[in-house]
Amino acid sequence: MARGAARGRRPLAGFQAVLSSRLAAECSGVALLGLSLLTGLALASYVPSDPVFERAEVGNRAGIAGATLAALLFGCFGLGALVCVGATAVVGVRLALGRGLPAPTSRFWVSSALLLLSFATLPPLLQTAFPGFLAGVPRGALGLWLADGERLFIGVWGALLTNVLLLVIGAVSATGASTGALLGAAGALLGGIAAAFAALTAKLAQIFAQAVRAAGRGVASVAAGLRPAVRVEVGDQALAGLLTQVDTGVLAPHARPVQVRGVREHGLRQHGLHLDAAVSQSLEQVPVLL
Repeated sequence: MARGAARGRRPLAGFQAVLSSRLAAECSGVALLGLSLLTGLALASYVPSDPVFERAEVGNRAGIAGATLAALLFGCFGLGALVCVGATAVVGVRLALGRGLPAPTSRFWVSSALLLLSFATLPPLLQTAFPGFLAGVPRGALGLWLADGERLFIGVWGALLTNVLLLVIGAVSATGASTGALLGAAGALLGGIAAAFAALTAKLAQIFAQAVRAAGRGVASVAAGLRPAVRVEVGDQALAGLLTQVDTGVLAPHARPVQVRGVREHGLRQHGLHLDAAVSQSLEQVPVLL
């Protein structure tokens, strides 16, 4: 009976051990997730002038601890501190969900290392290649050391190219997407951008053409308005009736209207007015500039 009781306690003890280890892992994951959130707040509200390891007023939203933590992370890794916070958050989520730590040979650690190196090294290199660019971005000791060595062996632009490639490889490894899929998505995105640019260019060309035509019509209208016109006064209604019977060849479609009092407005060309002698003698022609 004693042996049976002992055998019954062994599975129970094993279950309790598993339960306690899982509970510890989940609690550790929650703690890491909370630490990453606090660190992210500290990095986002980082003030370079905040005192470190001092009991004083600071501008950091995470208080004295946040100011000290942000100064240490930025001082060591520069922008690579963001990668550290992100990796810590991922590990915390995995532990909280009971998925355990990533395997030592998993792509998580490889991508994290590549992203850390590229994020830490790119700001010093960009500041060297483009003076004044990213002047307010903190430069960590790791990034400065790597940037100095890379500039010595492969130059500034070679170092920039190398770290951009490391950034791309790290991003691809972190997402788990295949290179072919990413290239296809990039091609589709570039194609959409090109199509949108072509449509915008065609629309702008259409608007420009319409504006040019409108400007041409405006110039023609102004030019027509500056042409001389003739004001013909007809005092006798009989003579006015004779004027309305003049051949239409004397009308000028591009001239300003000529006022014929007592009849109507006609578009008569000043130098093309051919009337009968009897009629023309009774008309008073007064050139005016409308």
